[in-house]
Amino acid sequence: MVYEVKSPILGFENVQNVELENIDETFVRLRAMDNTFEMTLINPYVLLKEYNFTIPTALQILLELEEGRDKVEVYCPLVLQNPVQDSEVGFSSPFVFNPAKGYVAQVSLDIREYPELGITKPIKAFLPQELLESLGK
Repeated sequence: MVYEVKSPILGFENVQNVELENIDETFVRLRAMDNTFEMTLINPYVLLKEYNFTIPTALQILLELEEGRDKVEVYCPLVLQNPVQDSEVGFSSPFVFNPAKGYVAQVSLDIREYPELGITKPIKAFLPQELLESLGK
């Protein structure tokens, strides 16, 4: 699905539209429609039992989120490494998608408000061993 970027993506401030493509239930691919970047994102709820943050009011307005009505999707950037098990998850900079409206924004969480998230954390700290082994193949 193609999404309109409602707030600049860190490092790609001029990108206006992106496409989100499912890879599986854990990973998705985010690609700029102008082909300036492509990145892998991960569903943080697969990794953490609790991953909660408050979407800033300004972004709620930009994304046209209606409380109780719009279902959002949240994905975190994944900095891929070799081997894949050493890849890092950016829990402090999630992407919030409003599929009903076709809007997306990246949230920059203040580490002082969410110290438990850190800036990045290794994926191997969260995934089951069998999944880690399958990623390495």
